[in-house]
Formats: sequence, C-alpha cells, structure tokens
Amino acid sequence: MKIDKINEEDHNAYKRYWENKSYEASMVNTIKFDREYNLKKAKKEKAIEIAKNLINAGVEKELK
Repeated sequence: MKIDKINEEDHNAYKRYWENKSYEASMVNTIKFDREYNLKKAKKEKAIEIAKNLINAGVEKELK
C-alpha cells in the first residue's frame, strides 16, 4: 500500500497504529529487561546471604 496515496485521516490513523505498535514493543522490552535484571539481582543477593551465613558459621576459618 502506498502511504502517500491515502487521505489524511487514514494516513494519521496508520501513523498512530505504528506509533502504538512501537510503544508496545518498547514496553515489552522494558518488562523483559526489568525481569532479567531483578532475577540477576536476587541471585546475587542470595549468594551474598549464603556467603555471610558461611562466614558467621566459621566456615572461612576451616578453609584456611
């Protein structure tokens, strides 16, 4: 379809449609990024917690 041959109202509707699709894609990517970031952060926090518990239990001294 040649976009330059449609009337202004249809052209504006077409343009809005693709702007909305672009916004939707951006939101999906943001949600994916946030989920991955939060999973990595949670794993790192869990590893730190485990390390602290091991140190407090004296495991560090046993390894030397």
